[in-house]
Amino acid sequence: MIKSGIYKNAKDASNQMGLDFALANKIAKTKSYYAVKNDLMKMADKKYRQSEKYLKQTVKQYQKSWDEIDKRFFQRLQELSGAKISYRNYYCVVSLFHNGISNWNGNKIVRHWDRNPFTQRRITAHEIIIAHFFSIARKMKVRYSDKDIWKLAEVYAFAITGLDKTMQSFWPWDENGNYTDHNYPQFKKLQQRLGIEILSTNVNRLILRELG
Repeated sequence: MIKSGIYKNAKDASNQMGLDFALANKIAKTKSYYAVKNDLMKMADKKYRQSEKYLKQTVKQYQKSWDEIDKRFFQRLQELSGAKISYRNYYCVVSLFHNGISNWNGNKIVRHWDRNPFTQRRITAHEIIIAHFFSIARKMKVRYSDKDIWKLAEVYAFAITGLDKTMQSFWPWDENGNYTDHNYPQFKKLQQRLGIEILSTNVNRLILRELG
């Protein structure tokens, strides 16, 4: 993740992932995973031992939070996207390091263990929506680059979690709307152009119109 370009630099990755800066910097500069594998394993094992008790509690809290909206959320997602949910279940992996990761080829997402599972519910939904968006794109006969699909999926997730009234009712404490001050400033113009119109466009048509 540090070398993926998601983080601005090693310092940013260190802050967001809770890593020692020296290790984050070493990872950013290395050309091979094997050069840092032992350091990573030692660090991960230590952090797991320190947090195991609380990690397990957080898993239960994520499930409790999600159970409050589960069926209603997926029903609304189907209505907005115009496509059935591809998986019977989605799995949330609670991570010691990553704030949030969607899935481009499956039904597992990742959330951070020390975030509040209730106030962070919108972000959890955001990652699921991106996974759903990709599952729709994968079924289309025309193939697009993952990068292009991801960009559109992110914009779509920001919009429907922040503009749709039903979705907003699942996290009423979040009044940020379709916010643009996030980690992807390069998406801002597309967000502003699509705006609330995106709520009335199913995902298939959106992909064909924007990427076709």
